[in-house]
Amino acid sequence: MKKLLLMLLCTIILSVSAFAAEKPYGYYDTDRDGFVKINDTMSLLRRMLNNKEEKITLIHVVQTMKIAAMSAVADATVTDVDPDAQTVTFSTTCGDGITVPFAVLGIESAFEVTDSMTAILTVERPVSADSEVYAAKMNARLDVSESANNKPISIKSLNTKSENGSHVNDDYKTSSVEVNYREILNLTKADHHRYRLAFYPRVKKVKDDLYIMSHHVNELGAHVYFTSSSDGVNWKDPIVMYNNTADYAFLAAYTEGPLAGKTDRLAAVNPDMCVLDNGDILYVYAIRPTSGYRYYPDLSGLYIMRGKVNKNNSITWSKATQITVGQVWEPFIWQRDDGQVEIYWSNAAPYMIKYGYDINVRSAGVSMIVSNDNGYTWSPTIEEGKANGYLFKRVYNEYIGDTYGEGADGNPLSETPLPYFAGQMPAVTRLYNGRSLLAVEVRQLNGTYDFSYAISKEGGEWDSLALTEDGPSGAKKSIFDAAGPYLATFPSGEVYLTYHWSGKQYFKMGDPSGAGFTTERYIAAPGAGGMWGSSELVGSHEVITAAQLKTKVVTESEVEGEEPTVTYEYGIELVHSYLNHRTNAQKFAVLVDGYSSDWENNTDALFVGSESQAQISVQTAHDKNNVYFLISRFDEMLTTGDNAILRIAAGDNKYYRVTVSLDGSYSIVLCNGGIEIAVASGKGVSNVHGTIGDNTDTDEGVLTELAIPKSTLGLTNATSFAFAPMLTNIDDGNAIVDSLANADTFAYWPKVVLQ
Repeated sequence: MKKLLLMLLCTIILSVSAFAAEKPYGYYDTDRDGFVKINDTMSLLRRMLNNKEEKITLIHVVQTMKIAAMSAVADATVTDVDPDAQTVTFSTTCGDGITVPFAVLGIESAFEVTDSMTAILTVERPVSADSEVYAAKMNARLDVSESANNKPISIKSLNTKSENGSHVNDDYKTSSVEVNYREILNLTKADHHRYRLAFYPRVKKVKDDLYIMSHHVNELGAHVYFTSSSDGVNWKDPIVMYNNTADYAFLAAYTEGPLAGKTDRLAAVNPDMCVLDNGDILYVYAIRPTSGYRYYPDLSGLYIMRGKVNKNNSITWSKATQITVGQVWEPFIWQRDDGQVEIYWSNAAPYMIKYGYDINVRSAGVSMIVSNDNGYTWSPTIEEGKANGYLFKRVYNEYIGDTYGEGADGNPLSETPLPYFAGQMPAVTRLYNGRSLLAVEVRQLNGTYDFSYAISKEGGEWDSLALTEDGPSGAKKSIFDAAGPYLATFPSGEVYLTYHWSGKQYFKMGDPSGAGFTTERYIAAPGAGGMWGSSELVGSHEVITAAQLKTKVVTESEVEGEEPTVTYEYGIELVHSYLNHRTNAQKFAVLVDGYSSDWENNTDALFVGSESQAQISVQTAHDKNNVYFLISRFDEMLTTGDNAILRIAAGDNKYYRVTVSLDGSYSIVLCNGGIEIAVASGKGVSNVHGTIGDNTDTDEGVLTELAIPKSTLGLTNATSFAFAPMLTNIDDGNAIVDSLANADTFAYWPKVVLQ
C-alpha cells in the first residue's frame, strides 16, 4: 500500500509539475499499440521503487508520471478480482474499467484485495507518432547508471534455483550438456614440459578457490603428478608425486622366477583423487614392476597419500601407504553420502596367479576396498585380500566367452577352454535414489571395447562375487562401443557419462534411476584427440570435463627422399559445460524495457555457446496474454546478420521460428516440414554494449527483452512448450549456427513449463 500512497502523492505533485525540469521522456507504451496504459505508468514507478541502486527523488517521481502524459486522474474502486490471472479490475469516473496485475499493486493474492481499496489510475490516451521516443525511453528517462541491470547475464549467474531431484520425472533424453567455447583451456608443453606426455587427467573441486588435478606420464606410466589452481584456469606447475627413477630407483635384482638376475623399475600409473567431507584429499595410484608385472604380483598394488589443505591453500602430503597387493590398474576413489570411502579398480591378479598371463587378453573384473575412518584403515586388508586369492571384494565380473588362452611361450594356458571375464576402468556415481551406479569398459576376446554398467543394492551395497561368477545380477552388458567411462550426477537427477571412442571424447545423458542412456552421443571435449577423461561437478548445472589432447608432430627428414618422422605430443583439455534441461517460466508481469530487474527470481535458462565465442542464455516468463524472453548475448564482434533464434514447438515436427536481430526486432515464421509461413513481426527492446559492424574494437554483447502474444505462438491456454534456442554468429564473413547439443532430434527439445 506504500506504493499506492506514493501514487496519490504524485497526483498532488503534478499540480506543480511546471517546476520540474523539462526532458524529452515522451510516452511509455509497453505494448506498442499506440496507447499509454495504467500498467505502463505503474510498472515504471514500481521499477523505480524496487531498484535499490537508484535514488528516488521528487523530481524523478514527477518525471516518471510525465512519461505517461496523464490527461486525468481519479479515485478507482474494485469491480472484479481474477485469482487465476492475478489481476484486479477498477472502475473510475474518468473512463472504463482498468485491469491491473497483483504485482503492480504490491499484493500477492486475492485475499489482500478489499472493497475499500483505491488507487490513483491514469486513463488511456494515444501516444505521439514519434517512434524514436519509445526506442529511447529507457536511455533518456532516468540517467540510469552502468549498474542498472542492462547488460547480458553470464550463464554462471543463472539457474540458481536448482533443487535436488527436481528433474527425475522428466524425460532425461530432453536434457543435454552444452560446452562453453569460451571456457575451454588447453594445457600443453608450452605451459609446462610435464604436460607433453600427459595421460589420464582427473580434476576435482576442493572449494570455490581451490581446484586440483592429477595425471601420469606416458601411456603405461612412470611418474604421477599433481597440480592446483585457485580458479580452474591458472594452474601451478605440476609437482611429482611419485618418480620411478628417484623414489625407488632400481629394484634389487630378482632372485628367483623368470627374471632372476635382472633389475627392474617400479612404475606409477592411473592417479585418482577424492576430496573428503572433512576437507582432506586422498590421492591413490597404482604401482607395478615395469618388466616383472606379469610374474611378480606382490610387487604391484595400490598406494595412497593424504593431503591436508593449509590456510593459504597449499597442501601438505603424507608419505605413501600401500593398501592392496596384486596386479592392478585404474583405481577410482570416492566418498559416499554416508561417509564411507570406496576404491574400485581393475583387478587382473586373481586370474593371472591361478592360470597364468595371457598375452592376448587378460581376464579381469572390478574389486573394491572400503574405509569408514576417512581412509586411515581399509577393508579387506592386504593380508585378507591375499588370503582370498587376491580378489579382495569382487563386485563386477562380466562373462565374455571361453578360450584356451596363450602364454608368453606361445603355448595354451589350459588344455580345456577357460571362462574369461571382463570389467575394467571402473567409475561410480550416486543416483538420486541412494543407489550406486558402476560403469565399466569391457574388453572382448576379439579386442574390441564396450560399455557396461550395474546398479547397487540399496545404500550403495554390492554382493561379493567368486572368481568365475558372472555378476552382479541385473547388469546391463555391452550396450554400446566405448572405453574409459566416467560418471557424474547433477543434483537435479540426470547422469552425465563421458567416454572416449575413435580418438574423441563423447558424452551421453543417463536416466536418473539408471534405467538407460541416450542412444545419441555428443562431443564432450571438442579438441580432445586421445583417450581417458573424467568429469567433475562444480555447480548445480556446471561440470568440468578433463580430456587428453593429442597433437600430431611431423618432422621432415634432413636426408633427401627419406620419409618424415611422425610423433605425437599430448596434453590436457579442460572444458566447462552447462546442463540444459526443462526450465520453469514463472508467471508475472514483465516490464519490457531491456533491463533484467524483473528477472531476479526467475533464473531458469537454456545456454547455447559451443561453436564460437558468441553465446546466448535464454530465460522465459509469461502472464495471461504473453510469453516473455530475456536473451543475454555475449559476443566480442557484433556483426550485422548476428541473431538469436527461438524455436517453439507447435506439434510433431512443426514449430515457430522467432528470429531476433541485435536491435530487438523479430520475425516469426511457422515451419512445417519444408513449408514456411510468415506469421508476425515486432520489436522488443535491446541494450547493445558495443558497436555493431565495427571489427576494430572488442564488444561485450546485447541484452534483449521481448514479449510475444501467446495467441501468435499457438500457446493460448498452454501449460508448456518444447523449446530449442539457437544463435547465428558472423565474425569472419562465415555464418556459424549453434544450438543445443540434442536439438537435432525434435523429440528431445527441453520443455518450458508455464507455471
